Amino acid sequence: MSHNLYKFHYGCQLPSIESRSQKTIRLAFEKRTAAEIGQRLKRTINRNRQNQQNNTSQSGAANHHDIQADDFDNEHNELGFNETSLWEDYEHVLNDEDEASRARMRLLHQELLQQQKDRNWKDILDALFPTYLHMKKLTANWTLPSAFDNFSALVCSCSTDKYKSREIDLVDLMDPVHLLANGYLASTPVFPQTAFSLRLLNFYDLLWNICNAHTTPFAKVLQRWNETMSPRLCVKNQSKPRDLRRNLSASIDVYRKLQSMQQNLIQTVTSATRQDVLAQRSCPACFGVSLPSNDPMAAPDDSKVFVCLDGNFQHRHHLQASKNYIEVERQPLFVQPQDLEVCNTDT
Repeated sequence: MSHNLYKFHYGCQLPSIESRSQKTIRLAFEKRTAAEIGQRLKRTINRNRQNQQNNTSQSGAANHHDIQADDFDNEHNELGFNETSLWEDYEHVLNDEDEASRARMRLLHQELLQQQKDRNWKDILDALFPTYLHMKKLTANWTLPSAFDNFSALVCSCSTDKYKSREIDLVDLMDPVHLLANGYLASTPVFPQTAFSLRLLNFYDLLWNICNAHTTPFAKVLQRWNETMSPRLCVKNQSKPRDLRRNLSASIDVYRKLQSMQQNLIQTVTSATRQDVLAQRSCPACFGVSLPSNDPMAAPDDSKVFVCLDGNFQHRHHLQASKNYIEVERQPLFVQPQDLEVCNTDT
């Protein structure tokens, strides 16, 4: 039962929100408390042992071994080892209510992690996007021989006397902005450990648009191809090879986010109306400005509304699969769900 309860509480625990200073103070307090309790318990055991030796010293050497056995038993009694335990280990299966509670706690934990990761990406994109535009222009979209040179001096102007050293878990690892200045895009917003080159992401984006290449097989091919020329990337402190699919997928998402931000910036500057935006993003012949025609036989260009239906009615999602708690970012090209609800209400 205790093992199942441990699994239940371990699965239901929420992520720690204490800072490093709070953790240091807590560990120091626990260490001091353990030392005080240990010294007090040791003094009590020694005092009781001396009293028993003084009381039994007159009985002679005949029962010397019995005295040692009694001292050992008394010591275990003082520590509580001979007391009857209130817990009994037996096979116990959690009922449906406990299983449902543990599942809800696990989903809440997953939701908090996704929301925190999304907030971290939003914070870093404010500094990442202008660096992306500048480096893209400077390296001709990372196609020049100088694409992988170190341009960190362009994003950091700190002098050597302002450097501060401190012990951290991931020392000497560059943040996403510095990685981008070296031609790489990080796969995590905080303390990145894996990054992919912009040249590779450009190639995959073109491959995905033309050949519909999936991330999982592309990551496997990339990993096997690199293993022929470089050492195998293994899990930390293990010999098991790393799975690059999640890291590659995260870098691709950030790369597409940067492309979308660049496109939105261009549309904001050059497009005055929504029709101009549609002309840029979809079809200039359909939504662009009509040129005057001198041909009297030409059909009048009066088609202003285009309705395009697109849907996948065979899509299914497993009940036990992971859920996405981040709000879906809908493109302005599609009709918003609230507009459809208004139309259905009016009809």
